[in-house]
Amino acid sequence: LSEPPPGMQLSSSEDGRPEWSKKPRETIEQLARKKRRQIEAWLAEALAAGMPYTMPDGTDDVVQTRPEDEPNLLGLAIEARDLRDAGETGAGQVLRAQSNQLYAMTPAQMIAVTDAAKAFKKQQLAHSWALKDEIKSALEADDRAALEAIDW
Repeated sequence: LSEPPPGMQLSSSEDGRPEWSKKPRETIEQLARKKRRQIEAWLAEALAAGMPYTMPDGTDDVVQTRPEDEPNLLGLAIEARDLRDAGETGAGQVLRAQSNQLYAMTPAQMIAVTDAAKAFKKQQLAHSWALKDEIKSALEADDRAALEAIDW
C-alpha cells in the first residue's frame, strides 16, 4: 500500500489482484466544478491576505478584509459618518490593522479607509465572477484547454 504513481489509481486485474491502472480523465463538467472550487479558495485567500493601505501616519500596513472583518468595518464606517455629520474632526476612532497596530483616525480618514476596503472587496468579487464567466464560456464551447488555463 503505497502512494499511486502520478496519473494512476489502484484497481483490480481480471483475476482480482490489485494493480495500478490509469485514472480516467475527469470530465469537462468535473473540471469546471473543480475550477469553481479553486476560484472560491482563491477569493478567500485574497480576502484573508487583506488590503495593503498607507495609514494616515504614513505607515504601510494591511486592512483586514475577511468576511468576519466586514461587520467591524461597517460599524466603523457608520460611526465615522455619524461623527462627521456631527461636526467631529478629531482623531477619535481607532482601526486595528493586520499587524495588530492601532491607528487613530479622524472621521474623514476612517471613511476613506473603510470605503477603500469596500472597493477592494468588490474588486476581488468582480474578479471571481469574471473567472466564473470564463468557466461558463469554456463549458459552452466545450473548450477543455480554456478551462484548464483559468487561474487567479
